Amino acid sequence: MRVPRTWMLVLTLLATAMSVGGPAAARDQAGDFDFYVLALSIAPSFCDLTGYRTHKAQCQDPSDDDFRTTPLTIHGLWPNRRNTPARSQPQSCANAPLPRFAGDLFADLKTYMPGIADGLQQHEWSRHGVCSGLDPDAYFRRIVALAKAANDTIGTAMRDQDLFGKPMAISALLDAVAAKNRDLADAIQVDCQFARRGPDGRPSRAYVSEIRVLIPKDLDATGSGWPATFVPRDSVGFGANSGCPGGVGFLPGSFSD
Repeated sequence: MRVPRTWMLVLTLLATAMSVGGPAAARDQAGDFDFYVLALSIAPSFCDLTGYRTHKAQCQDPSDDDFRTTPLTIHGLWPNRRNTPARSQPQSCANAPLPRFAGDLFADLKTYMPGIADGLQQHEWSRHGVCSGLDPDAYFRRIVALAKAANDTIGTAMRDQDLFGKPMAISALLDAVAAKNRDLADAIQVDCQFARRGPDGRPSRAYVSEIRVLIPKDLDATGSGWPATFVPRDSVGFGANSGCPGGVGFLPGSFSD
């Protein structure tokens, strides 16, 4: 049977595309970015904003003691490019499987990335981690080290200034962090979000949902766990306030707030 010339051309083009790399010929290439965004979650805010959905295992039996000990947990570590809108940032740069974690790393991730109970580690690796140019073990060990450093500095500043369980001014947090590390304070963005509706059907208050820290591409850490330098938010077009009305957002002190 003779194949029409038009179909022959289509088949040739498909074969060529597959030989060039198929999924590997992605829009983005691993390692092609300028800095990282370290996104740190406030667990009670996350659970309130998701409405304690039944499929979020980390919100089914949350621990106030765990939250007070580790107020900042990992959402992700995201490679970013300068002057690039969020929808065009690097993602899914390769199809690299996520191996089983070593026992010590898995134990740390249960503390600092509780979303692993819902498979967050797989989502973050396949969407963002593969763009870092790091292997999975190195990527997630750096995530743990950064989370520990964030709780030692930003989390401690929150406790020292008694910012939990009340509306928090972004300026109050940045001033408290600046007293410990000015460069770190200049690299922080605070994100607020509203739940769609509160229990009475009205729009809810603005929750502090994430603390974001801009980290240089070179992740070499100091003894503190932080890198030696940070990326000033002004240098990449970020503001300190992302969605917090009047620069203020409610910072929960427990899962019942």
